[in-house]
Amino acid sequence: MQPLTQQAATNVEPLGPDSLMWKYFGDWRATLLSLWAGSMQNMYPPLGAAVEEHSRFFDERWERLWRSTYPIGGCVYDGPRSEQTAHEVRDYHRTIRASTSMAGPTARSIPRPSSGRTPRSS
Repeated sequence: MQPLTQQAATNVEPLGPDSLMWKYFGDWRATLLSLWAGSMQNMYPPLGAAVEEHSRFFDERWERLWRSTYPIGGCVYDGPRSEQTAHEVRDYHRTIRASTSMAGPTARSIPRPSSGRTPRSS
């Protein structure tokens, strides 16, 4: 049996115009929330340390937002190619890690983010 993540990846269908994601993701008002969401993600210590070491996000938040808009939007609107686009977006920063001195001891003790799924109890 394949792990759940591999099973899910093999059964992906592109989102269509009837989906709520398709309808609301492109709303320009979401842009205002995107900058806030990116800043909130950077509050996670290991991620914030990696961004501080390897990115100009803190110097050019709006520019970063505009550069990210089209690739991230492609995860929703690229149709049959959307899965490939999603993998490309995910892999942009796969090799970037914060040095342990920047992340600090507190960051190392924080558990890694999960998929959001809770384990089933028997």
